[in-house]
Amino acid sequence: MNKELEKYLQLIKDNNVVKLDPNNLSLGGFYQFLDREAHKYSTYLSVPARVQWEITQQCNLSCRQCYVNSKHFCWKDELDTKECLKLVEKLRRINVLWIELQGGEPLIRKDFLKIVEKIKLENLNVKIATNGTLITKEIAKTLFRLLDPKNDSFQISLDGSNAEINDRIRGKGAFEKTINGIKICKKIGLRYSINTTLMDENIHDAFNIYKLIHNIGGADRFSFFTLMKVGRGKQLNFALVEEGIRQFIKIKDFEKKVKKPSVRGYIGYEKHIPGYKETAEKVFGDKTIPVANRNSASISNMDIDCDGSVYPSSYLQIPEFNAGNVKSSTLRQLWNTPKWQDLRKESHKICGRCQICDLYNFCGGGTITNSYLHTKNFCSSDAQCLYEPVIKVDNIIIRRPKKEDSGFLKRLWGNPEVMKYVGFPQGMKVSDGKVAKWINEWQMSSQLRLIIEDSYKIVPIGEIGYREDNNFPFKHKGLVLALDIKIVPSYWGKGIAKKSLKKIIEKISLTNQYEFLQVTPNILNTKAVGLYKSLGFTEIGKTKSWVSKDGNIVNYQYMVLHK
Repeated sequence: MNKELEKYLQLIKDNNVVKLDPNNLSLGGFYQFLDREAHKYSTYLSVPARVQWEITQQCNLSCRQCYVNSKHFCWKDELDTKECLKLVEKLRRINVLWIELQGGEPLIRKDFLKIVEKIKLENLNVKIATNGTLITKEIAKTLFRLLDPKNDSFQISLDGSNAEINDRIRGKGAFEKTINGIKICKKIGLRYSINTTLMDENIHDAFNIYKLIHNIGGADRFSFFTLMKVGRGKQLNFALVEEGIRQFIKIKDFEKKVKKPSVRGYIGYEKHIPGYKETAEKVFGDKTIPVANRNSASISNMDIDCDGSVYPSSYLQIPEFNAGNVKSSTLRQLWNTPKWQDLRKESHKICGRCQICDLYNFCGGGTITNSYLHTKNFCSSDAQCLYEPVIKVDNIIIRRPKKEDSGFLKRLWGNPEVMKYVGFPQGMKVSDGKVAKWINEWQMSSQLRLIIEDSYKIVPIGEIGYREDNNFPFKHKGLVLALDIKIVPSYWGKGIAKKSLKKIIEKISLTNQYEFLQVTPNILNTKAVGLYKSLGFTEIGKTKSWVSKDGNIVNYQYMVLHK
């Protein structure tokens, strides 16, 4: 797989898919550049650079991956023509760069062309996302006259190379109508791009979709988009990363043979393949892709729903992020809503398994949208990530727990000798089912739970709990992390505890912002105090008592290790 990965990254570099030069950027690249600059200074733009606008939620199709659950009818009080044209003027006055017209299906509105014409009269750039089934010669001719091929875009969605695959995803009859719309655009001369959302149902068909578009006459761009688990897309899956890359390489090899324009999009999940870091460094050298902001929502992007409600992005149309409505508030008031303060403040932070991942500097931790939708935590690691990070320290391995670890964890927590060090002298009484449930919850939460494994014998020997926690009985500065460690008795005397744990603590910190807080139950009654002192921890704070759900009384004393 690494040879294919290297070839894939080389193609991205050669075709300038990744824009590294801020002085040579397309409009989309400039938008990403703004995101990166805002992230660099831990701030957000004074006004949005891009506005996503669902001008209707009505659609003539019922696509399985639809993020807004579009229907064949309107169930919201949509902005009328006069209100839409007035909104365009407001967007121009605050110097928005780019408006994306989305749906539902935007072409279903009778005043669609009026809205596009108004956007161009106000000298704004526009991107139109359509399913292509409602394109007519009249619409294509008008858009050909209105759109600037350099800065505007007309995106048509196609999810299969034949009716069987495409219509299974998008609805009966969609394939034939979409292909007809593409042919009309080609005949009129209207430039367009093709967008395919990759999921398990169609990922093997990506190359065939490209060949189909080639046979029709090509397109400006053929882009893969990864599935977002929101709306109806919650029920679908995209896990075949390697197959996606193979499909991309087939397309690039085919392009070389027929000398067609390069594909300007790429999979986006290649970072989760083992060996990516080393391969990327080999291909890009000192121009390795920098960590981008995990979030453009509320940083440079605003979303306006069809009824005028404002959200940070199309994928975060949920009540807690509703900033208000364009009918009753100014765009600047909506952009500076207090509701988005935490999102902006936390958008560049990360917790969970990303903290130990060797790909973090390339990936940035995935999208904040997926993080929040899965865990309600802005900082959590992307729940859709397929990569399993591993840390190697001395002769031990630190990794995430698996289902097969449940038996070991049950024995570990129920071992009185081990629990002397962590506050339950009699051991914890847990069932296999409860342990399995905990493992599943850990995978989805911001709390990082790690297995310590003997790399020689390849057997688990302990467990680490590692999480953010700010509820402490003393004053502190900076970010504080709570840490607890359990190791089976036979390994305490083998140097792992004293020799390797300090290295582990240093390894799982990605920044210098932390004070490491060690929370040690019953510390005055066990040998643990000597262990942690040997690691550099200092005792502070009074002993605090806590009663568990099982009725166990635990006495904590807090110890802190300063960076």
